[in-house]
Amino acid sequence: MASTLRPALPLARSQGVRLRVSLTRVAVVLLLTVALAGLVYALARTTSVFAVRTVEVTGASAPIEQQIEAALAQYRGRSLVGLDLAAVERSVEAIPAVRSVSVDRGFPRTLHVAVRTEDPIAVIRRSGDAWLVAASGKVLERVDVGTREQLPRIWLPRESAGIRPSEILTGESGGWAAAALAAVPSGFPARVLSARSTSDELTLILSGSTELRLGAAVDVRVKLAVAATVLRSLSLEDRGGLAYLDVSLPARPVGASKPQVEA
Repeated sequence: MASTLRPALPLARSQGVRLRVSLTRVAVVLLLTVALAGLVYALARTTSVFAVRTVEVTGASAPIEQQIEAALAQYRGRSLVGLDLAAVERSVEAIPAVRSVSVDRGFPRTLHVAVRTEDPIAVIRRSGDAWLVAASGKVLERVDVGTREQLPRIWLPRESAGIRPSEILTGESGGWAAAALAAVPSGFPARVLSARSTSDELTLILSGSTELRLGAAVDVRVKLAVAATVLRSLSLEDRGGLAYLDVSLPARPVGASKPQVEA
């Protein structure tokens, strides 16, 4: 039995040697591949072949696109390969009008920037200042008094804190009013001219100087739906003569006509 096993031992040793040689070759090839990949990556980061030449912006108006291109001017000439996309996104997100951004490489020389912008909902007025505010409550930019006349006004007390771009308005500082204006549905039967809010009273001023009293800033969409139903049930004459409509209790809306003034 022992004599039959002896010829197999040299064969096993030979196969083991060949296996070790093959594994060594594979390891060498892998190391060379990794080294070559590292060299290619290092060259790609430094060569001008992949340098950013074009910034392609989608989802923004021309003025905002110009702001984005100005913010990303610092990245022109840098290689796409080693570009920190997170840093690029932060540069774009610093622009107040930008709501969200996604950045991607477009080899060989293009940087793709896709943005979602804020929707202006109103103009904040405080003393002699005017600011554009988004539906999210984010302050976008300072505007000239008397401009953007198609947008409702949010009036703040003179003594209220200062306003800065990119700031998110707090509740009493116009945040509740901005949220209410954003909740006004399309096709609402009256134009909203302005809004004001306190800790327990949210009021919209409609065309004809009618006050729409919403009470506390809760269930605003429900209250607006009730108000729309009541206003549609009135004739144009009755609607224009309405002093206020109180829907702070949506189940029991209350209205009052303007007093008649005699000559």
